[in-house]
Amino acid sequence: MRRLLVSFVVLSLVALGCGSSAEGESCSTEGKVGGACDDGLVCGKQRLNDGDLVCLKICNSEADCSGGATCNGVNGSSFKGCRAPK
Repeated sequence: MRRLLVSFVVLSLVALGCGSSAEGESCSTEGKVGGACDDGLVCGKQRLNDGDLVCLKICNSEADCSGGATCNGVNGSSFKGCRAPK
């Protein structure tokens, strides 16, 4: 019984560690929504046409972004993402 409980705890911790990424965290497939990134985020280059792939907040205009970020299209998708200023 104890072995079963320990196995359950270990598997639960592994499952929690395999969750999706938050805004600004790395991802691997540009344009992908869901899976690698949390809800409301899309995987895209950190800066327009430059930088590492990170989870970006999906936006419609600059008004949806904060901190001077720009709202631009993300390659491989029909979405726009908030990117850090240059």
